[in-house]
Amino acid sequence: MRIGKHALSRRQFLSAMGVMAGAGVLALANTECDPAVVRRLAQSRNAPPLQHAVWVWQFSIDGAVGQIAPTLAENNLAVVVKTHDGTDWMATYDDVPGAIDGPSQVATIAGLFERYGVPFHAWAVVKGIDPSREAQMAADVLSAGARSLTLDLESDPKFW
Repeated sequence: MRIGKHALSRRQFLSAMGVMAGAGVLALANTECDPAVVRRLAQSRNAPPLQHAVWVWQFSIDGAVGQIAPTLAENNLAVVVKTHDGTDWMATYDDVPGAIDGPSQVATIAGLFERYGVPFHAWAVVKGIDPSREAQMAADVLSAGARSLTLDLESDPKFW
């Protein structure tokens, strides 16, 4: 093998690759991984096959969590719950007790669905008015237990 004007033997090439791989391992060994990432990796190893999901917009319209979860479990379905719209948690629009008003309520609802064996996923509308706040809310939703977060990009404020 030639690199520029220098010829490398196969042994030299493999030795160099070994050194580079070792350096990479050392670099990774000295980093700390976010607990949410560790949890996701563990989930992905034990994840059941992909399944169909039901999207829940507002509990006041679609039904209470206690009604939805057992029905989805009986039918081997996952759930995708709308957690926020822009920088507003869904409790702004959903007036039932227990509507999502922040990360702790996301954790409560995620836990309920997951206890029924219903994989909990989330979705949110992003508006770009306060990107930092929206990014933090997205991170909070994932840290609170959502397996994934789908971002809904709508064309204008009166999309619906």
